[in-house]
Amino acid sequence: MRYIMTNKSHWRTAAIFAIIFCLCLAEIAATASAMQTSRRKTALELVEITNRGIFDEMLLVIENMIQQEFAEAFKDLPPEKRAAAVAIQRETTEWLREFFAWEQIREHYVDIYIQVFTEEEMRELIKFYQSPLGQKVLEKTPELMEKSLEKTQMLLFQEMPKLQERLERKIEELEGNF
Repeated sequence: MRYIMTNKSHWRTAAIFAIIFCLCLAEIAATASAMQTSRRKTALELVEITNRGIFDEMLLVIENMIQQEFAEAFKDLPPEKRAAAVAIQRETTEWLREFFAWEQIREHYVDIYIQVFTEEEMRELIKFYQSPLGQKVLEKTPELMEKSLEKTQMLLFQEMPKLQERLERKIEELEGNF
């Protein structure tokens, strides 16, 4: 060991290897960073193609549902209290738009797509969604989602009495234990 430490050529060789090793690590890090940047750009393109329109449509559907819920909840309010109810509805809608701002949500979608798909898969999906069939899928997705939501709500509404009955039995059961 002492020989290695005193021999200058060994130090020089070790220093050269250390420098080469550091340069290799830096190149690997730069390549990985460039790959991540490329993958992120691809994911962003896919998200913009697939989700932007659907997202906007679904936000409108949600806003309409909220308006209907408020209308139903506030229908029996006296006229002097309706202004306050409308203000609450507007505040809720404003919050919803802020919370679901596309610029914020988009980044979440990008992260999800990066986790789920390889860059090559995302490129293939982009090609598909740019095709006529892909465009039709994108065009029809909001309608499919709306119909699915309506069907789910209808099923839940039909099943609500059963749930109520089960909960009442459970409450009675629990009350009997206290």
